[in-house]
Amino acid sequence: MLGEMIGELRHWIIGARVIQSEPNEGMGIEESFQGRRTVLGFNVSDIRSVSIFGLGGRSSGIIMTNDNETARYERHGVGWQNETGGHTVRAAMLFKTNSQKL
Repeated sequence: MLGEMIGELRHWIIGARVIQSEPNEGMGIEESFQGRRTVLGFNVSDIRSVSIFGLGGRSSGIIMTNDNETARYERHGVGWQNETGGHTVRAAMLFKTNSQKL
């Protein structure tokens, strides 16, 4: 086994727009998400923004526990359409926090 799952997420898109970041990246999509997730056994609120160019994407966001502990994160990944009509994403996430709980 490569590792253990540290959490589960459920997001809703709350906004989207077409963007152009770098000249060689061309047009892309930026989506904003809001949701709830479980991280390390704690229920947290999650807000993030994702920029997608082709198959690659990057995002940044913040999670907050019910008692206001917070952590920021960055995510870089690759996604593709799957056989059910949705999409599959593989990504790495880096969390930063001063929280003792998280």
